[in-house]
Amino acid sequence: MRLRRIAPGLALVPLSCVLVVSGIAAQDAPAIPLGVRVRVQGSPPRREATTGTLLGLTRDSVLLATGDPNVRRAFALASLSEVAVSRGRHSRTGRGALIGLISGTVAGVASGLILCVHADCESSGGDFAGLAAATLGLGGALVGTGLGALIGSFIHTERWESMPLGHLRLGVGPPGSLRIGVVLGPG
Repeated sequence: MRLRRIAPGLALVPLSCVLVVSGIAAQDAPAIPLGVRVRVQGSPPRREATTGTLLGLTRDSVLLATGDPNVRRAFALASLSEVAVSRGRHSRTGRGALIGLISGTVAGVASGLILCVHADCESSGGDFAGLAAATLGLGGALVGTGLGALIGSFIHTERWESMPLGHLRLGVGPPGSLRIGVVLGPG
């Protein structure tokens, strides 16, 4: 009885779904979507780098909008040594905070130790040199972290991913993305 309920579903087995992972093939030929920020580097002796927005890609050239959107420049792939895709701009806030933390702590501890060498840190029968160094070290760490983070937030760098020149192609997703499709058809 149960087989009769399942049997109509079994008729769809010849029309099975086949999972196609096209991302595996795309690893050899990365897809660069239109409109992304790219940098092209010329071959020697002219190693001039140009950055712009990708407008097009043919078998033998790259078309970029550089600066003014109305100005388009074409670069022959044969004259290029590198094509790189931007992975975004990032501030250096974290790195600045870390540098500030370390340098502020060192400066604070050193200040505490130097202060106790020249001043009398042994009042009331106790040695307060360690306490002074620790207190100034903590204060230096806090001030250094804040200043380092502030300075780092003004420093921006751009990360670039180099693409192989011989296998460039346009795509609709981010470069290196895995695309999975379902194909229905007779089995």
